[in-house]
Amino acid sequence: MNIGNVEGLKWSEGKDGILISEPAIRTSGYRMIAVWLPHRMKYELHGNDSIVVALRGHLTEPSELKTLNSFIVKNAILKSGSDGALLWICEDTGDNKIMKDKILGLPLHWEHIRNLIPTREFEGKDMYYSRPQIHLDGYRINFWYAGPNVRCGIHDHSDEKVPFLEIHTQLRGFGWMETFREKTMKQLKRKFL
Repeated sequence: MNIGNVEGLKWSEGKDGILISEPAIRTSGYRMIAVWLPHRMKYELHGNDSIVVALRGHLTEPSELKTLNSFIVKNAILKSGSDGALLWICEDTGDNKIMKDKILGLPLHWEHIRNLIPTREFEGKDMYYSRPQIHLDGYRINFWYAGPNVRCGIHDHSDEKVPFLEIHTQLRGFGWMETFREKTMKQLKRKFL
């Protein structure tokens, strides 16, 4: 299970071969970690709501969670299936007013969208992304901030020169970065447990 591209990021091995990324990343009222659960292992979440995203494998408890899906849980025991589970966990630490805060725990920082896409379309937009990207077992993780009146919309990168799949998990506010199975509003899915 590879993790890296950011200085200081590593796996810490826990009981029963469970791997937890260290240090935790903290920003915008969330504490974020990656967790690898070998087959049929359990991991406990305590406290506030947590968004759990399955990147590999699946969970069988507290409800079935398949690869590339997510749910929100509170005080739950997560149990992996027969193929284990690689999870990205975002624990809400309680301050719902913080939208774009300094990134703590790792040497990550916010950059304005015009640094990535230098077009006039993004001049003056309140939109930022984190750098460097976190590499996690073939995934590249970064955070985005879209300020008021910035519409990210449903978008698809399958027609890019180097096509890729994005997994969107909205942490704060009301906006368009949600999980869609199709490109229509009717397909908006957010599962609370």
